[in-house]
Amino acid sequence: MKINKLLLLPLLFVSLVFFTACDNEPLEGTFITEVVVEAEPGEFVCMTGEVDFFAETISATFFSDGRFVISGQNTEGESIAMQVADGGLGGFNLTQGGASINGAVYIASGDPVPFTTAVSLGGSGTLNISLFDTDAQLVSGTFDFTAARPLLDDNGDPMVDDDGNVLSETIEISNGSFAEIPFTIEEGTGMPSDNFGCDVNTNNFDIIELDVDRVVIADVPVIKILATSSTGATVRLDIPEAIGVGTFEMVQISDGTELIGIYKAGPSETSLSSNPGTITITTLDLETGELVASFEFTATDPLETDPTIVEISNGFITVDYLEEDPMP
Repeated sequence: MKINKLLLLPLLFVSLVFFTACDNEPLEGTFITEVVVEAEPGEFVCMTGEVDFFAETISATFFSDGRFVISGQNTEGESIAMQVADGGLGGFNLTQGGASINGAVYIASGDPVPFTTAVSLGGSGTLNISLFDTDAQLVSGTFDFTAARPLLDDNGDPMVDDDGNVLSETIEISNGSFAEIPFTIEEGTGMPSDNFGCDVNTNNFDIIELDVDRVVIADVPVIKILATSSTGATVRLDIPEAIGVGTFEMVQISDGTELIGIYKAGPSETSLSSNPGTITITTLDLETGELVASFEFTATDPLETDPTIVEISNGFITVDYLEEDPMP
C-alpha cells in the first residue's frame, strides 16, 4: 500500500515565505496534511470516517447482463459493497434512487442496520473504474460515498423531526481504491429471484426486506407482498391469486381478499390505502408461482382522519410467491 502525503499551504503564506525567509530560518506556521490511500495490486482500501479500512476478503463479480458487484470485508467484520448496472471503464453514480440499481452499502461490525447511499436519507457517492479487463478478469478503481441510515428510538422505530422528516446518521467512506482485483464472470443477472421496487413521493423506496406469502382467506387464495424500507416504512399489496393477467383497479377498503395497496410511514403510523390505484400483471403462473407486475397508487386514509396523501409510483414486482424462503 502506498501513502502519499500532500502538503497543502495557503497561497498567501507561501508568498510571504518566498519573499522573507532566509535559508537558515526554520519554517513556522500551520501545515495541513492530507493522506491519500492508494491500493497496491490485490488490495481494497479506504477510510471509514477517520479510520483506515483494509479488506481481508474481497469479492468481485461481473454478470452477463452487465451488472458489476464488488465488496470487501476487514478482520473486524466491517463490510463495504458497491453495485453498478453496466460495469466497465468510466465513472458511475452510486446514489440510490429512482429506477437505478446503482448503490453502495456500509455495514458496521455486529450492527445489522446498514448504511446505504439512498438519496432519501441523504446518501450519495461515485465509483470510477480505471481498469476493466474481461480477458485477464481484473478490475481497478476508486470510490467515495456518503452512506446514511435512520436514527431509531428505544422501540426500534425511526425518529422524526417536527415536520415528520426521518432523522438519519451518516458515515463518510473516502479515499477508496482497489487495484487489480480478480473478478468472476457469471451468467444471469445477479438479481435475487424476488425483486420489488417503487418510488414514494418521487423518492426511491429503499427496501431492506421483502416478505411474500400465499394465504387463504374465506376460501380465497391471496398473494401477500410486504416490502419494508430502511426507515421502517412499508408498502403492502394484496393480490387475489385468481385475478389473472391484465390491468386492474385497486380498492381502498378490503376484507383481505380484494386487490389493494397500503402504505405506512412507520410501525405506529396511519395505514394509507389505494385511492385510486392500478396494477398491471404481465405474468401470473399458478403452477410455478411466478408473478411479474407493475403498479402505482395514491395512498390516503380510508377513515379520513389523517390528511396525508402519499404517491406510490414506478412500482415493479418480480417474485416467486410459492418459494419457501423469499429474499430478504
